[in-house]
Amino acid sequence: MRTPAFDRTRQAPFDSTLPRGAPSIYTPGAATTPAWTIATRLGFRFVFAYLVLYNFPFPIGGLPLTDPMKAWYDKLWHLVVPSFAAHVLHLAKPITVFSNGSGDTTYDYVLVLVFALLSAAATLVWSLLDRRTTSHPRLAFGLRVYVRYVLAYALLSYGAFKVIQTQFPYPALDRMVEPFGEFSPMGVVWSWMGISYAYNLFAGLAEMTSGILLFFRRTVMLGALLGIAVLSNVVVINFAFDVPVKLYSSHLLLMAVFLVAPDARRLVGACVMNRGMTAADLGAAFATRRMRMAGAVAKTCFVLAGVLAPLWTSQSFRRQIAERPPLYGIWEVDSFVRGHEALPALVGDSVRWRRLVFSYPGGASVRLLNDSTRGYRVTADTVKHTLVLSSRRDSSFKLPLAYARGGARNDSLRLDGIVKGDSLHVRLHRLDESKFLLVSRGYHWINEFPLNR
Repeated sequence: MRTPAFDRTRQAPFDSTLPRGAPSIYTPGAATTPAWTIATRLGFRFVFAYLVLYNFPFPIGGLPLTDPMKAWYDKLWHLVVPSFAAHVLHLAKPITVFSNGSGDTTYDYVLVLVFALLSAAATLVWSLLDRRTTSHPRLAFGLRVYVRYVLAYALLSYGAFKVIQTQFPYPALDRMVEPFGEFSPMGVVWSWMGISYAYNLFAGLAEMTSGILLFFRRTVMLGALLGIAVLSNVVVINFAFDVPVKLYSSHLLLMAVFLVAPDARRLVGACVMNRGMTAADLGAAFATRRMRMAGAVAKTCFVLAGVLAPLWTSQSFRRQIAERPPLYGIWEVDSFVRGHEALPALVGDSVRWRRLVFSYPGGASVRLLNDSTRGYRVTADTVKHTLVLSSRRDSSFKLPLAYARGGARNDSLRLDGIVKGDSLHVRLHRLDESKFLLVSRGYHWINEFPLNR
């Protein structure tokens, strides 16, 4: 398996219009590459510096067991970026939040600005120190290969977490009873994506197919075009529904466009101008058989790591979220007695519970009669039949409870405890979540009338 080589006789760094068999940079005795224009040289140098800065230290962080090394590298920017923001940009607030579940933090935007400024400075210094070089075909070739692998690993990772449905899991029980108007725009995306594994599989296979195609020189163009189609949809969703991955997804889309750029003239000629299109010269990456074999082995390892590692990680995460807590279910409150007073179910009450939901191990949510929701951490002892609710916001709040289940179908629950010196007795019954229309509707080939509720 060989990687593509840039042709020494091309008139521009991204021109692939020459017929197969034209001499390449690896062909002995090939002619000197014609000079690029000043604008092309400056543009390439900036793009080269920026893409390397943005994606470095890949493959560290992309390969298994390399996350700790990537974390050390990130700590450097955690020092540089806040300092730059404070002393150069004079931001009103210091940067204390770094990339987390959100990739659109203030830190991320300032980091992109720093990369752009460093790339501009590198372009200036490079151009002043290297005035004799009029083209960079080898660097263009190397950058293209690097971007291919960066993009392939990103698409494979996102795709694997959809094929094995963990990025958009099936809506949790508390989502099932949450009023639609309380959903965030991002929550809407996660819910409608999560409700359909078929759509997850479709989107995930498209992303993984694009990633796999990018590994091989003969299919790079097809993989990049498929990547543009997939990532365009992702970018639009991120912007339209305020999903905080706008910066990263936009960069991935631009990298896919970068890979298509060398063949843009040929594609326009064939698809728009109805002209014939000659085959591109793919060249040969290595001159000796031993080097080709070594390259094939290394590439095989990269491909297997890129495909298998995210699938394994996603499957491991799926096992975790598939675990159910001992009191799994949606529990509707029948009676709520605090002290010696039975609190009636009055709309707007900020004390009495309306519903208690256990979706995942270690967590629970309580919806009050004023429609506010409180999240709790849960520590359960299934032997002693006790659990402790601790507040996510107030570390001093602890609510120890004893529980007992009953009923013909084990669908009733009794909770007894003490809160702020008062006894607490709650009686609940479990709702059958399988009766929700969202769950029970199923799929219908034939619909005499639309059921749009």
